[in-house]
Amino acid sequence: MADNIKQPPIKGGRPPGIPQFQAGGPRSVSRLRTLSYDPIGELVANYRKLELEIERQEKIRDGLIIELTSAGKPRAYRAEIHHALYDKLINIGDKLLRYGYGRVPETINIEDRRPSPLVINLTKKGDQYIVNDEQPDLIEYGDSDEH
Repeated sequence: MADNIKQPPIKGGRPPGIPQFQAGGPRSVSRLRTLSYDPIGELVANYRKLELEIERQEKIRDGLIIELTSAGKPRAYRAEIHHALYDKLINIGDKLLRYGYGRVPETINIEDRRPSPLVINLTKKGDQYIVNDEQPDLIEYGDSDEH
C-alpha cells in the first residue's frame, strides 16, 4: 500500500511573498503616448529643477547672490523656503522609489483576530463561566492560627 503514494502536482505561477507587477491599462498607456507624457520623466525633471533651486538658495544664504526687492533693497534669506524645497525633493524621491523597487500595497492591515472565549451560562440568573479564563488562586497571609 505504501508504494501507491503520489506527491501532489507542482503548481506553476509566482512564489508567495513576491509582489505581482501590474502594468497600466492599454487605454491609459496609449493616452499617455499620444500626449507624449512620461510621468516618471516629469518627476525626474522636476527633481533636477528643485536641485538647482536649492543650490541657488544656498548661494543666497552664503551671500554669493544678493536678491533685490522692487525698492532696490537686498532681500533677506528665508530658511523656510529653503527647507520647503528639501521637503519637495523628499516627496518626489519617495514617489520615484516606488517605481524603482516595484509597487507594493501601501496599506497594512493590522487586525487582532484572537478567537473569542467560549461563554457557558450555568444558571438562569445569568452567571457565566468562561473557558480558558482561569484566575490564579489567591493566597491570603496574616490571619492564620499558626504562630
